[in-house]
Amino acid sequence: MPIFRHPAPAGPESVRLHPCLVLAGTKLATAWESGGYAPWDLARTRRELSLALLRLWEGGVAVSRIGLAPEPSLVAAVLAGPWHPALGQMVRAQALFVVVRRMAQGLGRPPRSLLVPRRHAGELFGQGRELAAAYAGIGLPAGAIEFQGRPDFALE
Repeated sequence: MPIFRHPAPAGPESVRLHPCLVLAGTKLATAWESGGYAPWDLARTRRELSLALLRLWEGGVAVSRIGLAPEPSLVAAVLAGPWHPALGQMVRAQALFVVVRRMAQGLGRPPRSLLVPRRHAGELFGQGRELAAAYAGIGLPAGAIEFQGRPDFALE
């Protein structure tokens, strides 16, 4: 007879997402130096992590961190790989754009405006407003986006 009568939860309550970095003094560094390992570039890392983030959000899993904290000793040890001090912001921004784009596609017409929870004000457009043109491309120029003290996104 099994000890547990109920199945264990299907997944974690929270996760951290960290890209694979080549750090000095590791076996991975040796493999990289000999050409036996090639890390993802920043573009692929952002794309893959944003897709993972979307799946985690959809599964109700909290993501407590994306990327590694920019500690001086760690940064000095990075030989290769997709390290960036704003990786988390870039990944969340890309994932939010995918969510908004899906919402816009579901409207069946071009969107007129987007209401955004204020907590996303610093990341919606990405690092250096890199996604502003992408939002404009789906019919949401900056003037059509408003940040409010609301719990969710609303597309009109």
